[in-house]
Amino acid sequence: TVSAEKNGKILCSSEKFIYRHLSVKLEKPAAIKTVTGKSGKRGLYVNDKPFLWINLSGFPYTFISPDLTVYPDVEKLILLARKHFGINTLSVIANSGFPHYDRLPRAQFLPQAVKFFTESYSKQLDFCLKNQMYARVSTHMGSGYARKGVPDPELAAKVYENIKSHPALFAYTYDEPEPRRCPPEAIGKLYNAIKAVDKNHPVNINLCVRHTFKDYLKYTDIASYDFYPFPHSDLKYWQVYNSEMLKHKPDAPFAAYLQNFQFGTTEFPTHENMYGSFVTNFINGSRSVWFFTYYANSLQTLTTHPYAQSTVRLISNHAIKLFPFLCEAKEVKLSLKADSDILYQYYSNGQEGFGLMVTDHVPSSSDTG
Repeated sequence: TVSAEKNGKILCSSEKFIYRHLSVKLEKPAAIKTVTGKSGKRGLYVNDKPFLWINLSGFPYTFISPDLTVYPDVEKLILLARKHFGINTLSVIANSGFPHYDRLPRAQFLPQAVKFFTESYSKQLDFCLKNQMYARVSTHMGSGYARKGVPDPELAAKVYENIKSHPALFAYTYDEPEPRRCPPEAIGKLYNAIKAVDKNHPVNINLCVRHTFKDYLKYTDIASYDFYPFPHSDLKYWQVYNSEMLKHKPDAPFAAYLQNFQFGTTEFPTHENMYGSFVTNFINGSRSVWFFTYYANSLQTLTTHPYAQSTVRLISNHAIKLFPFLCEAKEVKLSLKADSDILYQYYSNGQEGFGLMVTDHVPSSSDTG
């Protein structure tokens, strides 16, 4: 509580909740052999054990780096992020230095590209292993960050054949094919090429366009998306995205990015925006926490908003506490006399129960009960 007084009279005052949490307990992750989803189960399993996937997308760079290992003070930053936010995966990307498609015949380009990406990814995977992190390996390989990016299935398959047994390898990822004008058929060829050489790691095609994402869902092992426009859409609209994603991919592990940034100078997500979307995701079955936090072209990111850092820490901490219980508990049907704005789910492990509830309704002074 902060207040200003004059001659013993309070002129103004303000109250704010401050959340304080202990640092996350650091544990050495197991060497990965398999990462899978299980029919009828929530989330992903590493070596057949449930895994809470916590990710700061883009961390530690402000957008994209050609080599994770050369970022300044990266090992110190990773340790801090593990302690404060509980993150356990990093993005491995290589987007410079590779041979260009338009400068070499295919017969010359392909072996050089395979060598370059194998070495680059192996180096970064070794770095992740050293720093006790798992790695999400990009499938873009220099071709997909362009406005009209189409992946190279043959190149991806040959590179992944070389790195598929690395103990830090968690998943293969391709981000937002829709705005890159990459058709579902191209993603299908990529997915099939990867699965032909590696069935032990998931392929994650992250989507973002509500009216077309269903066309891509059969080519991803994880149902995931970036929610736009945010924060200018309420939790009802977020729930519409969730429901449509789950309708078309009901048995897949599910995840949606919690947007902790905003373009330009538009409104930045509030604590309520971020925490409410986290609870909504968990009610819908997500057992992961993804934050899109860093963006080079915006003045508003996790790095510029201390309250957002506090919110991210709170969400991660609550996810870590909830996860063991939710892995064992079952959803219990519960009928409450509740407004249509309220989304809720009750869980029980046979001995204890727990309820999650969220609403975007702001109470007024006329509300009762």
